[in-house]
Amino acid sequence: MLTVLLLQLVVVVACILIGSRYGGIASGLFGGFGLAILVFLFGLKPGSPPINIVLIICAIISLSSALHAAGGLDYLVGIAAKILRNNPKRITYMAPLVTCFFSLLCGSSYVALAVFPIIVEIAYKEGIRPERPISMGLLGATQALTGSPMSAATAVLVSVLAVYGVTLGQVMLVCIPSVVCALMLAAFVVSHHGVELDKDPEFIRRRDSGELAPPAEVKFEAIKPKAKIAVGVFIAAIVVTVVLGSFPSLLPTWEVGGKVTRLSIPFTISLVMFSFAALMIPLCEIKPGKIIQSSIFSSGMMAVISLFGVAWMCDTFFSNNKGTFITFYQTYFSDSVWLYAVGFFIISFLIASQGAATTIAMPLGVTLGIQAPYLLALFPIANGSWFLPISGNMFAAIAMDRTGTTGIGKYLLNHSFILPGAITCFGSVFFAFILINLFF
Repeated sequence: MLTVLLLQLVVVVACILIGSRYGGIASGLFGGFGLAILVFLFGLKPGSPPINIVLIICAIISLSSALHAAGGLDYLVGIAAKILRNNPKRITYMAPLVTCFFSLLCGSSYVALAVFPIIVEIAYKEGIRPERPISMGLLGATQALTGSPMSAATAVLVSVLAVYGVTLGQVMLVCIPSVVCALMLAAFVVSHHGVELDKDPEFIRRRDSGELAPPAEVKFEAIKPKAKIAVGVFIAAIVVTVVLGSFPSLLPTWEVGGKVTRLSIPFTISLVMFSFAALMIPLCEIKPGKIIQSSIFSSGMMAVISLFGVAWMCDTFFSNNKGTFITFYQTYFSDSVWLYAVGFFIISFLIASQGAATTIAMPLGVTLGIQAPYLLALFPIANGSWFLPISGNMFAAIAMDRTGTTGIGKYLLNHSFILPGAITCFGSVFFAFILINLFF
């Protein structure tokens, strides 16, 4: 029995690693391949596909893509550029705050990449080592997803913990301040990390050889006339989502078989997002074809497939072996919250998807009997993608820094994001454990 379980585990881990190696949509495809092996070779009953989560992501992507098509995202990037350029000396602190805001607002870390060229431009002009604000900017973008009312990971957490009375408002009150405090702590440490730009040997080599040219100032096209309206509609959607998610009594109910059923949080989020996306089309005069052409739409659909395949495979593995895991955990590690946290972290950096990691780990935590406030405090661990330098965001950030200060070392783990990632991720958990005492 144990041998069979270990073989199944090898299949799951191997498919996750291979999918991560190729990146992008390959994660989901290899997840589906692993699921097929578990079902056809080991005879496991397929688990529950993450339909609710996929529905939420599709709805959020639709709204964010509509915002992009209407020019609302360009308008927000322009505002962000002004904020950063007005605080050039504090770019290491301002960069993560700006990217954090973008991710909180849009529920996607890819959106924050739009401000990275501006971060590089300002850092270079100020003689600041670009690695510092770039690494912090990336961490601000990813860490904010655990707390964003627009992210799939937050929707998963709320739907899992709703039965314990945990609301979207409580999640935001705990996670957002925790993330911001951890980001500022990491920014302070990172601002003193590494040699200054004018003393960096790689930068000196590139500059003296003529390989490096100063980054040109980022220019912005004229803002579309309906961009401000699109931003207003987008913010209204977020406000409605937060209010309905924080006060479940506002949601409609039905009596089914003598039992009162309330509209679920995943369905609530999806309905709100789809509705406001639809409103944005006539109000902002958007051509539907432009929504599909948005880069947010393409990257979002890739995330949908990635999450679907990996989460379904892992749910099948854990649901079929649930009894074995519970017995093992209760026998040897009873009430060990930190052992669960370690497992959660391993899942998060192997999958490199906050939504998928939360979909797998949170129901498992409930099954193991871990208290809801503790699960909420551990939520920031879902952002483990900084541990291994395999994400597309990392490679994009590294490519934007032409000075060579941002990169991956020859030992793989000695990359530019490991220090700020560890401080931000685990610091968020530390502050979250303090805050749960105030709200629970």
